[in-house]
Amino acid sequence: MKQLLISTFIAAVMLLFGGVNEVNGDPLTYEVVGDAVTIKDCKETASGTLAIPPIYDGKPVTRIGSWAFWKCTSLTSVTIPDSVTSVGNFTFHSCSSLKSITFKGNAPSSLGTDVFKYLPIGATITVPVGATGFGETFGGLPVIIQGELEINTFSKSAAPFSLNFGSISGLTYIIDASHDLKEWGEIGEAQGTGSSVEFTDWQKALFQRQYFRVKLVE
Repeated sequence: MKQLLISTFIAAVMLLFGGVNEVNGDPLTYEVVGDAVTIKDCKETASGTLAIPPIYDGKPVTRIGSWAFWKCTSLTSVTIPDSVTSVGNFTFHSCSSLKSITFKGNAPSSLGTDVFKYLPIGATITVPVGATGFGETFGGLPVIIQGELEINTFSKSAAPFSLNFGSISGLTYIIDASHDLKEWGEIGEAQGTGSSVEFTDWQKALFQRQYFRVKLVE
């Protein structure tokens, strides 16, 4: 009887002060603490495409815990909602089939160690246009901006070189040049207008063969 009373008391305290409530999902395990949710684990049998929900039990999913997806070797694609602000250490470690990670919002403010280690060759991260916190790589993986940049016209001569492309209002585009596709240097920038933008480089080409690229400023 005494043991039962003590157990009942502890349960009551947890209810009053918002203790931890772990609930097993399929295939995810969630940990609810206060008003936030952490993804604690994913079954190793999970396969194919997986979208992490932005909300669980009426609360935002804000964190993916360390080792949560470790050795989920049959996952090929994971989508992370914009509610996630923290990703723990080794989260996707050894996910040997995971070639696509999509972030639906800005980069998490906290990124752990070796989050994407031992993923397959060619694995990439995809982010929406205008997302902040991502560079050309993130966590060691190349970053692709969602939605292809539409090139309308470009000149075949290197001097002057002109380029016309579709743009999004309010965004800034950097135009780079390279002679070997390895080392790039900025030659100008253009402001997005919501319609086509024309860019012309009047400088004399430095190399016999020159390459150009357009990228978004973070």
